[in-house]
Amino acid sequence: MTGSLRDDAGASANCDTGDAQTSVECELRPTRRTFMLRCAGAGALGALAAAPAAISIIAVRSQGESNLRVALGPISRFSSPGVTQVVVFADVRDGWSQRPHEPIGAVWVVRRDDGTMQVLSATCPHMGCGTTSKGTSIECPCHRSTFTLDGVRVPGGPSPRDLDVLEHVVEGDELRIQFVRYRAGLAERVVQGA
Repeated sequence: MTGSLRDDAGASANCDTGDAQTSVECELRPTRRTFMLRCAGAGALGALAAAPAAISIIAVRSQGESNLRVALGPISRFSSPGVTQVVVFADVRDGWSQRPHEPIGAVWVVRRDDGTMQVLSATCPHMGCGTTSKGTSIECPCHRSTFTLDGVRVPGGPSPRDLDVLEHVVEGDELRIQFVRYRAGLAERVVQGA
């Protein structure tokens, strides 16, 4: 390979001569390929350095909102038969901040005449809209899906499944739930973020 090297004065030196100074200058001069390889290596190192931070931000964000154990309040609040909507609050963390007592969703607490309880997600499984109580049923105002107070969908609406039942437990005098968000638009329950 032949080449030449131009100095600041515009004189060129032939890299094929045996001159010691010219030879050293030609060896130190990076080729286009060397330059591109160095840039690619620096980019790869930068991506490797940033990957753990990006993964931790995504993991903390999805953990913070999709599957939490949450207190809904004293059991006496739900002593009468009927349906009560409860806004769910939790401490939300993302990669940079923590927001205490932030609303993250809503649930229906259904107290039956026999004293048993059921907790349902207040999010419609069709498109994720919030539902409303109509006394003897729960309805989605967005696309008119209707559910019984047990969360079972009434035929004729677009919802692909029943309202999502959430695990609950009474600890002392407090009702606690396992708050989980499920993906909308699917016939099966798939945890959001999974």
